[in-house]
Amino acid sequence: MKADVAHFVKCCHTCRVVGQPNQPPPKSPLIPIPVTQPPFSRLIIDIVGPLPPTSTGSQYLLTIMDPVTRYPEAFPLRSATAKNVTNALLGFFTRFGLPQEIQSDRGSNFCSNLFQQVLAELGVRHVKSSAYHPETQGALERYHQTLKSMMKKYCMEHSKDWDKGLPFLLFATREVPQESLGFSPNELVFGHRVRGPLSLVKEAWSSDNSTSKSLLQYVIDFKTRIHETLELARENLKSAQARMKKWYDDKTQQREFRVGDEVLVLLPLQEVTCFLPFLRYASRC
Repeated sequence: MKADVAHFVKCCHTCRVVGQPNQPPPKSPLIPIPVTQPPFSRLIIDIVGPLPPTSTGSQYLLTIMDPVTRYPEAFPLRSATAKNVTNALLGFFTRFGLPQEIQSDRGSNFCSNLFQQVLAELGVRHVKSSAYHPETQGALERYHQTLKSMMKKYCMEHSKDWDKGLPFLLFATREVPQESLGFSPNELVFGHRVRGPLSLVKEAWSSDNSTSKSLLQYVIDFKTRIHETLELARENLKSAQARMKKWYDDKTQQREFRVGDEVLVLLPLQEVTCFLPFLRYASRC
């Protein structure tokens, strides 16, 4: 009887709606996103803006990221309409192939009939993140902070031409090794170290005399190198996710629900607002 009474009180709808503001419910443990997919089989996309307009009229950025290799891409847009977003995505597909899945937020341009129809014709599954919860797109959201910081520094001298400097900013970020992966996006995508700004600095301090190889040997070494690099990057990402999960789960509580339990899914704002006059009256008394 004691257990039944406690269960009945916990499932009281009125008490769950009113709640106890000084005792928020504990967080649930973190569930890492699987990282076993091949590169560019799943993409994360988002819109950044409105930004200061350039001389060509660009005010928005369509950002794309492969979560496996962390390879970023960005396209300046004059307007964030579904048509412009679709055209930019098609240009990306022609270089890296059609993905199996695309994840985005619930923006009107991503939920439009045109965008949905194009993805359906290409055989691409569209996944939408939860409203007001951008954690599922955390890798891309974190990259936005880095990209915006670099654009601010670039705009100190070129305030109206950030779209022209965008390819160089992306080129620089793709060469930097990722903390979670241990490799740069260029290494994971192309299988070798791309000659970029960091390579120029290295060449200035040391000389690298490489011997010529046959085309067949280069292809064999390329396939072996990129396979080993991706496997090592996956292991590094799993280790990073395990560390993040350990830190996140430090003050969490595992909750399990049985069939028939009453769960408050969403706190209705109308029910709260209708009781505000009575709460103010009770506080004055």
